[in-house]
Amino acid sequence: MLKTCIHKLLCGLNSYCTFEPATRQMAKIYFSTGSNQGNRLLLLAEAATLINRQVGRVMQYSQVFETEPWGFDADTSFFNQVLVVDTNLGPHEVLEQILLIEQALGRKRIGNGYSS
Repeated sequence: MLKTCIHKLLCGLNSYCTFEPATRQMAKIYFSTGSNQGNRLLLLAEAATLINRQVGRVMQYSQVFETEPWGFDADTSFFNQVLVVDTNLGPHEVLEQILLIEQALGRKRIGNGYSS
């Protein structure tokens, strides 16, 4: 039913169309994750879990590094980790999911630039 509705939407009710949804190939994405709020290790683990669920399979991950804030002042240093993810999502879908994950984990974006 859904395929029929999409077909009608894309091709019109009375037109002949050979529309077939394209299958996407897997893409490899590298995410740099980080936190300087609350339980930093737990937040990195939760981010990796949500990325695995919502974006694609986490294939590899780096060790956790502690780094100083860059571009702004903060009281707490960051824990950072790189994740390698295989996904079949497109770039806009990946961005949408990452923004939802950030929001679910409590990130608040305020203005332009960086902040704690």
